[in-house]
Amino acid sequence: MTLRYEHRVRDLRHKGALESVFVGNPDGVRRKNRGRHHNQRMSQWEYGKDIDYLQQKSEQDRIVCFTGDERGTSSRCPVCGHRHKPKGRNWRCKACGFVGHRDIVGAVTFWQTPPP
Repeated sequence: MTLRYEHRVRDLRHKGALESVFVGNPDGVRRKNRGRHHNQRMSQWEYGKDIDYLQQKSEQDRIVCFTGDERGTSSRCPVCGHRHKPKGRNWRCKACGFVGHRDIVGAVTFWQTPPP
């Protein structure tokens, strides 16, 4: 990844964090059996406290903080809606040619998805 690209991604993250913060639920990662050391780290992780701290800090700075289900957001194109399994950090749509960072594509797709 080039330095210019890294700066763009960092800039987009900062701009997004100024308005709102989405906190995903890491429960699925925590339940996976990935070996003794990983399991120990996951069992000691108090992610509930981390989420509470993020919500309190964001309220102090008048930033909207919410949680939800982000499942499937990184596999759908925000432009044409085409779905495919991404490979690597760069997301490339095979249907329309849209290119972007996988995390940013997931965030944009999440915001475009209507609530259930």
